[in-house]
Amino acid sequence: MAERFRSLKLVRRYGVANLRNLIGSHVNMAERFEGLVARDERFEVVVVPRNFAMVCLRLLPPLGGLSAGDSGLEIANAVNKKLLDASSFTRFLTETDEPILYSVQVGL
Repeated sequence: MAERFRSLKLVRRYGVANLRNLIGSHVNMAERFEGLVARDERFEVVVVPRNFAMVCLRLLPPLGGLSAGDSGLEIANAVNKKLLDASSFTRFLTETDEPILYSVQVGL
C-alpha cells in the first residue's frame, strides 16, 4: 500500500479508539521511563521537555569532563556510542547528531 494510505489502513484495522489508547500508553511509558532515567545519577535526560514518546538520554561523562576539549566528554561520547552499538534494541534506539554531545534516543 502506498505511504499515504498506511494510516488509513491502521484506522480501519484497529479503530480510532484503540489507536488513541495505544498511542496514549506509549506516551505514558515514555513518561515513566524518563522519570527513571532522571532519578539515576549515571544518566542525563538531554531533551526536556520530552516530545511525544521519544526520550533522549546519555550517560554522564566521568567526573570533571564538561567541556568539548576535555577528554571526559570524549570518553562519555564513546561510551554512549558503545551503548547504542551493543544494544539488542536497535529498533527502538537511534543516535542524535549533536555537534558536541552524543546521546541516545529511545522511542517507545
